[in-house]
Amino acid sequence: MRVPPWIAVALAVPASVDAQFVLRIGYNNNPPYYSPTPQGPPEGLVVDMFTQSAKEAGIVLEWVFAPGAPDAAMREDKFDLYAMSIVTDQRRTEFYLTDPWTTTEAWMVWLEGKEPKTPSLAGELLGVPESRFFQDIANRHFPGSRYHIRPSRSELLGDLCAEKIIAVLMEARSVTSSLLDRPARCNGVPLRIDLVQGTYQGLAILAKKQFRSYADQLHDGLVRQARDGSLAANYRKWRIGFAPELQLTDQLNRSNQARLFYELTTAAGAVLVVLCLFLVWRLRQAKRQAEGLTELKSRLLANVSHELRTPITGVIGLTEELRETPLSAAQTEIVSTVQASSRGLLRLLNDMLDLSRLEAGKLVIEQIPFLLTEPAAAVTTMLSHAAADNSVTLRLNAGGQEDRFVTGDPARLSQVLLNLAGNAVKFSPGGTVEVSIQPLGGDTYRFQVA
Repeated sequence: MRVPPWIAVALAVPASVDAQFVLRIGYNNNPPYYSPTPQGPPEGLVVDMFTQSAKEAGIVLEWVFAPGAPDAAMREDKFDLYAMSIVTDQRRTEFYLTDPWTTTEAWMVWLEGKEPKTPSLAGELLGVPESRFFQDIANRHFPGSRYHIRPSRSELLGDLCAEKIIAVLMEARSVTSSLLDRPARCNGVPLRIDLVQGTYQGLAILAKKQFRSYADQLHDGLVRQARDGSLAANYRKWRIGFAPELQLTDQLNRSNQARLFYELTTAAGAVLVVLCLFLVWRLRQAKRQAEGLTELKSRLLANVSHELRTPITGVIGLTEELRETPLSAAQTEIVSTVQASSRGLLRLLNDMLDLSRLEAGKLVIEQIPFLLTEPAAAVTTMLSHAAADNSVTLRLNAGGQEDRFVTGDPARLSQVLLNLAGNAVKFSPGGTVEVSIQPLGGDTYRFQVA
């Protein structure tokens, strides 16, 4: 018994859920997945699956009988979503499609004994449903055929039995129901069905875009049913064997987990990239600040040394003049010490400038001839009073190199000897500190403070 198109049956729900959202879901006559009943809601595998999923999500489903393609019915606002819809680019543009939760394939229906002369159906008239999916299959698999497009499967089967067309393309889900509910002109006519290879296609929930969240909730419920075993129980209830839906839904479950992991790792990677970029930015800022501070310090040292160099140079010049006057032996020693200390202070200023040059990578090591003992003699003279105050005997052991001239940087050598000898005098409570020069062969000499 056919059900009139206007019949729409609401599932019975408890009175306590009056405030729940009512979602209209379309269906057609496609047993054992869904089929209308004389009174009450439709029945079938898909009805049971979606009823359970809707109950878990707190959604009330109103099943609306709508034969034919769901696109036009949804445009006419006959329902809000459709349970099993073939995924096409056009539908993705106009509506919302969830991830596929089941599969389908295309089958070819022939008249027994009336098979086409060529597998490509070249020149033959092929019955094609009014669907982009089947039209694409016909274009891809039977490009040489001519198309006979009709909105309903019943019309196509009737034209096949009247031998107006050579064959009919049908979805695997609808073959059984179409053959059981064939048109009158096909009664007693033997038909044959064959699988069209390479037409495997996922089926998803089709919904209006404003209801995408409800469609996703129903889809997630189907995945949970595959996980907890209730989907397999429904298959047994409707006497359907282990079909691809079980495998596909399980794969979808694992795919969703993999996708979640991928999204989390991608998000973590993006956070790490942003963090690295932030650290690079901070390092560059710190580098610029450090370079700015180094430049500021260099300018400060240059200014301070310039201000101090003038009076120290004056002291050195006056001691030189003083040495030209008649002096006693004690006065001559004092003048020499003042002169050596002034030169040491001048070298200290030069050391400060050398530090800034070293940080800037501009330090130059001179190569000039000088008396080998001169830097060591100047250091011992400069530190003689400090050594006496600390009860330390400071002496120079030239090792017979008093008249030896060498090439190098006497200022840098003086810096090193002053640091070593100064620390030795400072941290020795008594005894002797000796600055010695030892030839090592050729033009190589060792300076030792002990």
